[in-house]
Amino acid sequence: MNDLKNRLFEVVAQVFGANQSEISIESDPDTIDGWDSVGHLNLMMAVEKAFEVKFKTDQITQLDSVEKIFNALQETGI
Repeated sequence: MNDLKNRLFEVVAQVFGANQSEISIESDPDTIDGWDSVGHLNLMMAVEKAFEVKFKTDQITQLDSVEKIFNALQETGI
C-alpha cells in the first residue's frame, strides 16, 4: 500500500511541478497550486497512464483529492 501511495504522490508532484515531500494524502485543490479544472484533467490522465487504469467520466470529477484518488486506485485491485 505504501508503494501505491508513494507512486501516486510522485505522479501528483510531477503533474503540478511540486516536490514529492509536499504531497500528502490530504492534498487537494486547496493545498496544491495549479490544481484547477485543467490541472485536474491533466492529473487524472497522468494517473490513468501511470497505473494503467481507466476511470469513468463521472468518477473523474469526484476524485478531487489525493485520498479519493488513492482509494479509487485501491478499489481497482492495484
